[in-house]
Amino acid sequence: MRQQQETPPRQSTPSEASVIPLPSRPVNRYSSHKRNYLPVRVKFMIAMASGTAWLVLCVWLAQPWADALADLAGPTLAWAIVAGIALIPGFMNAFMMISLLMDNRPARSPLVRYPGISILVAAYNEQDNIVSTIESIALQHYPGALEVIVVNDGSRDNTAELVKQQLPHHAWLRLLDLPRNVGKARAQRGADPGLAHNHHHR
Repeated sequence: MRQQQETPPRQSTPSEASVIPLPSRPVNRYSSHKRNYLPVRVKFMIAMASGTAWLVLCVWLAQPWADALADLAGPTLAWAIVAGIALIPGFMNAFMMISLLMDNRPARSPLVRYPGISILVAAYNEQDNIVSTIESIALQHYPGALEVIVVNDGSRDNTAELVKQQLPHHAWLRLLDLPRNVGKARAQRGADPGLAHNHHHR
């Protein structure tokens, strides 16, 4: 089992926040969108009105087609066929298109500094999936300080050995090897004391 290097616990006051505050941005990324922003209810009403107007136009345009079809199948079945083929899909498409045109959400901007995070991965007999899980986390390319603790919950297969093979490849990877199975909740709680003493200063 690989020993984790722990720093002395930092004294905290009762009123101190338990999470790391996100750094503030120099400018308000929403300022340029406030004036043109429409509430969701207004957007819905505009999209519904536009879709209804399109539906009325389609009904008028489909009248000759429905009349010709009514001679063969009757007016009720004729309009049911026209509605299923053209009217209802047309209304839905018009509603969706207008909604997308009014969707002016602000573009996502990166943080000035990303906070350090710790990820707990509780594993029990996960030899078939643990390596792909670690690789999936690595592919996220998180720009801040990262720590991933795999809690091997008394696995009877090669889960711990596979994690140990990954340790040299990922500096942020840790292994907590429990001697017996205690369940996911208790395994994660067992890793909490280690998390409380680990601080990212990279």
